[in-house]
Amino acid sequence: CTGATYADVEGLASCKTCPTATKYKDRVTEYWYWAEDDIQDSKYGCRAYIEEDDPNGEYLVSCGLSSTDDDYGVTGSASQCMAHRIDSCVGGYYSPNGTTARASSIEDMKTKACVSVGSGYYSLEDSLTRIACEAGLTTIGFGAGADEPADCGRVLNIGDEKIYLRSEKKTTPSLNVSINGDIFYGNMGTSGKGSLKIKSGSTTYSVYDDSM
Repeated sequence: CTGATYADVEGLASCKTCPTATKYKDRVTEYWYWAEDDIQDSKYGCRAYIEEDDPNGEYLVSCGLSSTDDDYGVTGSASQCMAHRIDSCVGGYYSPNGTTARASSIEDMKTKACVSVGSGYYSLEDSLTRIACEAGLTTIGFGAGADEPADCGRVLNIGDEKIYLRSEKKTTPSLNVSINGDIFYGNMGTSGKGSLKIKSGSTTYSVYDDSM
């Protein structure tokens, strides 16, 4: 048998066609068969490419048949999905498994393929990997607060609040903090976001980090 077919009984006159997905059927782009020994002798070797959009990019997902409902990797403990990234993570996120991630369902896969870089790291837009800040510097660990080298900085503690200072100025004016001779910068604006307020003349500024 070739393609998306199999023969699970000896002596068949023709190969059986792999089942058609019922759930996500409008997202299936291709059916095919996978077997480690190249012998297509079970319906459980049938596979489907399923396209699934996600806010962090696009994924191409191949799911095996569930052992319970003859559908493709959406129910049942035996179902496993291999998510192949066809795009990359947004800034501040990375793929800890490189270009692939395993999950028990399409929905679960999306949370595992791209994850936050974590404190002390940043990742550039359209990258799958994260980069560590220099020793002694940190980041907020996700999103816009960890998507460029300048996000590596120090933490300013104001009571119970934390403001992540950058190593490069981003706004004018900005809060400039000198630590051991190095200057770190807090974003400032008049939008009201940020708990730390600084008044200059008749204007009140708020200090905020890139996550806001």
